[in-house]
Parts: sequence; C-alpha cells; structure tokens
Amino acid sequence: MALNTVNLDNMRELFTKIDQEEAINDKLLKLSSNYTMDYSPEAYAYHAAATMTKANYVFWPGTKLSYFNEGKAELEKVIKKYPQNIELRFIRYAVQKGSPSFLFYSDSMEGDKKLIQEKLDNSDYPESFKKIIRATIK
Repeated sequence: MALNTVNLDNMRELFTKIDQEEAINDKLLKLSSNYTMDYSPEAYAYHAAATMTKANYVFWPGTKLSYFNEGKAELEKVIKKYPQNIELRFIRYAVQKGSPSFLFYSDSMEGDKKLIQEKLDNSDYPESFKKIIRATIK
C-alpha cells in the first residue's frame, strides 16, 4: 500500500477486533506501520494501540510490558501533539477501558469521554464509525 493512501476505514474495522485474534492484531500493525505522526496521526495511533495489544499475544511478562509501554508512549505522544483529535482520544479511551487495572492506565478516560461527547456529533466521521465510538464510551 502506498503511503499516500491511508485506509482508515480498514484500520477502524481491525481496531474493533484486535483483542480477538493475533492475526487481526498483526494485520493492523502491518497496515498502520510506516506512517508518521504528522502524515497520519490516526494511523500512527492505531499502530500504537496494536503495539500495546500485542502484549496479549506474548508469553513473557517482561515482553508483555515492553510492548504495552512502547505503544503507550507512542499513543501519548501523538495525543499530546493533537489533543483535540476525537479519533485519537477514542483510541486511547478504548485501550484504557480494556487495560488491566494493575497497569494503572485509566487516568485519561473521563477527559477523553467528555471531549468525544462534546465534539462527536459535529464531526464529519461516517455515521457507522460514530456508532462504534458511542457504543464504546457508553
């Protein structure tokens, strides 16, 4: 896939299923790789989320934590640069919602949910994607 075409619809679809199967997670990792934060912050964030979720599919606790922390750092970096991006905040919200409590990664959920609720209706996302977001933040 050429870098000038960002298939966000495909990434969004895969993101909703990355915790179900390693092959799906790997597909999202591959599809979202090679994008810079500036070229496509969304693709970069999906790659960060897939990196974090890769932790679900490895055995060693140190490797699990390494994947999680690597993806977390990337995700936080892109959100810091684009704090008003609804999709980035949705990705972080979904990841935090699914993260085990012992990782202590849930501190942004309330703020993310608030921003999403305030801005989603006036966004130009496809209605099908808005439905996914609304269901996730319920």
